[in-house]
Amino acid sequence: MIRRLFLPALVTAFTGAAPAVSGPAASPHPAPGAADPGMPRFTADGALLRPDGVERWVLVGASLGLGYSNATDRGVGMFHRVYLEPSAYEHFLRTGGFRSGTMLALSIRHPLRRVPPSRAGWSEGDLAAIELAVKDPERFRGGWAYFDFGRDGRAARAEPGERCARCHAEHAARDNVFLQFYPQLRAR
Repeated sequence: MIRRLFLPALVTAFTGAAPAVSGPAASPHPAPGAADPGMPRFTADGALLRPDGVERWVLVGASLGLGYSNATDRGVGMFHRVYLEPSAYEHFLRTGGFRSGTMLALSIRHPLRRVPPSRAGWSEGDLAAIELAVKDPERFRGGWAYFDFGRDGRAARAEPGERCARCHAEHAARDNVFLQFYPQLRAR
């Protein structure tokens, strides 16, 4: 018993590295049949399951009041943050392209004004919606599909093509992605 505890501790002390671990916990890859956390997951009937923790993904852009319809006088507009799933971000940095399975999440938050102790300006309020763009040329005509989870939705169906896909295809800087709004990606 002491040898089993002492030897790994001794190896760690002299090399600065922990000894190799074997078994299921050692693999950096999901077990066969397990879902890859960096890839989209769908229900049996084709709805996209909302990924957990999208606001912990890589922040690639933010905007305030950006909209795709005519402007209104309803205040400052919504806060938008766009996140890219981390493994898709790493792939983009290496290749300059978006791999199949790429997920971009749009977090939309209500604006708050003059939240104490501030006397001016706006801050982010409650979550209004999470929307996702998913690249999968084998599954979606045009290669990408767009999903609106609202505030609490756990699964969503792809939006009709005329709602999002056509605009992305016509106006996105690269591969249906609005790089023109994402400085983190635009520079690559």
